[in-house]
Amino acid sequence: MVLDLRTTRKQCVVSNEKNLFISMKKLNELPPLSNAARKILEIIYNPDIDISVFVNVVKQDPVLLGKLIGLANSAYYGRRNVSSAERAIIDILGLKTAKNIALGVVLSGIFDTRQCPNFKVENYWLNSLLSARLAREFAVYITDIEPDEAYLCAMLYEIGQMALAFLYPDVMNRILAEEQTQMIARECENFGRNHYSISAELLEKWYLPEIVVQVLAESAEIEAERVTELSKMTRLIQLCKTLSSDILSKQSQMESTTEQADALPEPLPDFMQPVKAELKAVLEKTAGNLEDYREMARLLS
Repeated sequence: MVLDLRTTRKQCVVSNEKNLFISMKKLNELPPLSNAARKILEIIYNPDIDISVFVNVVKQDPVLLGKLIGLANSAYYGRRNVSSAERAIIDILGLKTAKNIALGVVLSGIFDTRQCPNFKVENYWLNSLLSARLAREFAVYITDIEPDEAYLCAMLYEIGQMALAFLYPDVMNRILAEEQTQMIARECENFGRNHYSISAELLEKWYLPEIVVQVLAESAEIEAERVTELSKMTRLIQLCKTLSSDILSKQSQMESTTEQADALPEPLPDFMQPVKAELKAVLEKTAGNLEDYREMARLLS
């Protein structure tokens, strides 16, 4: 799915103020966070919290625990035959990855999208995992970007679309059945805002890190002539989302992995040009592991 992220604020015009009001009211009516979600939000970015506290919180949520152990046993991590939360989180996934995935799981768990059949939860997770992996690996080569922050930004980038599929299943079902490059414009027509705006408001409400909210807020109001003014993180996440969509689109057209990997756009942002070869190598490796990511997406769905 390739979205046109150069949408201007003018597409979400004042004529849709009523829809905007309804949308904001709906957000305030969302189900409350689960106990596990609240606890994870409380501890996940507290550097003074002992790892055992996080492990114990995960153990209190059987669904989350099962998904993290399932990921640790997936092909991507070498099928380790893991059975304990401690080994899955500490030895296999790593604490930071486990925290970011756990956060994505508990937040997305608020939204029951079964009434919107065109919203494919497995595809949501596949795109999120692919783009998050690209973002983290790319960030290793880019100054002033923290890899785990990039991973989290990419992981939660589309959560507003899931929220809209839950809040307005019939409308979103129609939008998702149409040409996906027009999604942002169609969201603005129907809701007075796009799902990046929804994401920013939700994550700010839940006290997510400022960098995540900033990336989504910038993405909600992009103007084509001002793209170069965006933060490095926002431009990185948008690139990774586009590349993830390109990988999936080309794979669905039965193209080879090599063809999938030739997807770095030109021109790259200036700050990425010096590490272009490294980014291409990361992209090739990620595209080559697509089936492993599919398995992980199924486990998280």
